[in-house]
Amino acid sequence: IVQNYLFSLLLLLLLPLFIYSISGVYKFSYYEENTILTINSKCIGFGDVISGFSQDLDIPKDHVLDYQFGNKFLGLRKVMYVTFFMNGSEKKKKFNISMLSHGETNLLKCYMEGILRRNKGR
Repeated sequence: IVQNYLFSLLLLLLLPLFIYSISGVYKFSYYEENTILTINSKCIGFGDVISGFSQDLDIPKDHVLDYQFGNKFLGLRKVMYVTFFMNGSEKKKKFNISMLSHGETNLLKCYMEGILRRNKGR
């Protein structure tokens, strides 16, 4: 009987972490320092424990080639794909932006458009 209670308690404690991870509760931030663009996305539930739930990107702004926004899981999970040039090849990284509001997503789009416009002008 004690084992059943311990299992139930453990399940009750871990269930919110799984729900946060599946539903896309991520902390997202981006900023620039001089010519470096930094983008971070970390899962609230497992971001500190499992590295697959965290994405970080630190690159020169002039290495950004493209970006795309997409929706997954009936529009509840929003993602941003950033295509960039590194070590002689083109790479693509995915960031979960589900927690951004519509206005914050529009600001991010404007910011990324500005970077691409400056890169194409060079």
